[in-house]
Amino acid sequence: MFLLHKLKLRQVNEPCILTGLTIRQAKHYSFTLDGTRISLKVPKHNTELLAEPVSPKTHYDIEGVHLKEMINTRDGWGALGSVFRSCDFYGPIFGGRLASMSTSVAIVTPRKIEDKVSFFHPRSFEYGVGQLLAFEHGDEHLIDRQAWLAPIEWQPLTQFESVAARFNVEPNSLRHTECRCLALPITNHHLLELKFVINWNVDYQNDNISKEEERNWLDRRNIYQLIDDVIDSLEVTLSDEARAQQAKALEGLNDTSLTTSYPPIDFSKMDGNEQSYQQLGQGVK
Repeated sequence: MFLLHKLKLRQVNEPCILTGLTIRQAKHYSFTLDGTRISLKVPKHNTELLAEPVSPKTHYDIEGVHLKEMINTRDGWGALGSVFRSCDFYGPIFGGRLASMSTSVAIVTPRKIEDKVSFFHPRSFEYGVGQLLAFEHGDEHLIDRQAWLAPIEWQPLTQFESVAARFNVEPNSLRHTECRCLALPITNHHLLELKFVINWNVDYQNDNISKEEERNWLDRRNIYQLIDDVIDSLEVTLSDEARAQQAKALEGLNDTSLTTSYPPIDFSKMDGNEQSYQQLGQGVK
């Protein structure tokens, strides 16, 4: 499949539609985390990049387990990676790889969070997502501004038992990477993070147009459709214990919905290692 598209024999100097795998080539995965069942379809691993696929185990025990550092260079959040796949997208025949999209599923948890706080509470969930974004992206800076804007296009989701949201992480300049994410709680202190990272392999040779115009030549609707299809395939069935945690967190709360507007965060005003979730005044009663 895509054999002639993979061959890089010419430069692409005109608009084109990116083609690659679809949800029809995806594999279904199902696994449990302390009794909570996660299932989704993920496209098969098909990339020129040096990236090894990761397949989930049948079951994970995470209660009381110290997850390894999400980022090796600093502590603050732990993570358990369960799924990773990457697939390439191509332009016209002999145009070669023009983009890659990776799909990852991870369970993440902050090192510092008080026992009485629960991510099942909508305000704690929103705050936790902000802290996670600050930890993942807040340390990168351009000369006069932060390198990433997040969350972008915040969208609460209602098809799950718990609160959930999808959103984007976009470069604050013309860079060849962007992220699309989904997050939802699976325990009081653990979030499921479904992340799609798109890398653009743009190397046009046309002196008459700008780099931004070159990148805009790529019609990426097929990539975004695949992301939507993977998200639509995601099913999360909470364990009895997780449901009990959620019921306690929402006790007495009349409005359990998420905010519909979550503007990009000024990371310079956040410190994920020091701020307390109790600043919200919300959590488990």
